[in-house]
Amino acid sequence: MKEQNNPSNLPTVTISLKLVATILIATNMATIILWKPWNNSTSATRKISVSGQATIKAVPDEYVLSPYFEFTNADRTKATAELTSLSTTTTAKLKELGVKDEQIKSNTNGYDKYSYGMPVDNTTNTLQLQYTITVNDKDLAQKVQDYLLTLKPKGQISPLAQFSESKKKELEDQARSKAIDDAKSKAQKTASQLGAKVGKVVTISEGSGMGGPIAYGVATMEAKADSSISSVPVQVGQNDFSYSVSVEYELK
Repeated sequence: MKEQNNPSNLPTVTISLKLVATILIATNMATIILWKPWNNSTSATRKISVSGQATIKAVPDEYVLSPYFEFTNADRTKATAELTSLSTTTTAKLKELGVKDEQIKSNTNGYDKYSYGMPVDNTTNTLQLQYTITVNDKDLAQKVQDYLLTLKPKGQISPLAQFSESKKKELEDQARSKAIDDAKSKAQKTASQLGAKVGKVVTISEGSGMGGPIAYGVATMEAKADSSISSVPVQVGQNDFSYSVSVEYELK
């Protein structure tokens, strides 16, 4: 009987199941080691959020005065004439002192005085002239205040000291840098206590700067006809400008 030959004449390959199993186990072990499933805290989840603050003291560079005048007359035409006359002379004097046209705002309004449930008393209708004067020089603010005192107005007579928009931007740049340094310092201290290190910044949120104006001198006083005050020194002192940031860091 003749031996039957392989019709395809191809070599016979024998694969060891033991070898295949060994390769699969080694591959799985390598994957597990690289993945590290036992480490639940990855760099993507280990974060720390802190806030940083900074406050800078600076001398205000803007002064705002907001006086107003009232004219009461049964004859509205006469009240209007009185208001117009005072407005003309006051505005002219302010410009004479050195206040620029764009630094003077004025508006008028009228109302009738009455009690609830009672008819309007046409003999007490009142017109009001309001001014907002903004200057950038302390000495000029002093001159304006002294002049206003002679007119016996109501409202804000002494300057309200505050930061101009350009000054706010300047202070904001300084405060932002300090606030970020403060946030990083806090993050590093907290991370050190946790046995970790601060990594890169994940997110940052900046707060708005705050530099609240402070009124000095005779704020919101009403000059009386018999007042002996002819000049009140304008003392502006310093205002605080605060800034804050919120920063999120990775922990390593």
